[in-house]
Amino acid sequence: MGSKDGLFVAVATIDPQVGEEVVLFMRDKAQTIEKLIALNFTGLMVKPGMMPTPYGRVPCVIFYFYHPEDAGTPLVSWIKSFNPDSKEAVTLLRRL
Repeated sequence: MGSKDGLFVAVATIDPQVGEEVVLFMRDKAQTIEKLIALNFTGLMVKPGMMPTPYGRVPCVIFYFYHPEDAGTPLVSWIKSFNPDSKEAVTLLRRL
């Protein structure tokens, strides 16, 4: 994962009875992160999409939380683009 902020998709074993799972790590060193952590998020939303780039459209997955006090307002979001020709990337995201 390195030291960058953002959303990272990885394989991990959290519970040996469940076994290997695909997990999301969200890292942000912003000053406001402590305020965000204190909010009671109800669930992570996921939406597939396509991003236009100078090289053509690239598939992506948008992960976001709605504000707990305003269900229609996204509060935090991450966009994870990936190379559709990468078997590893596609397999990992498909397992989500």
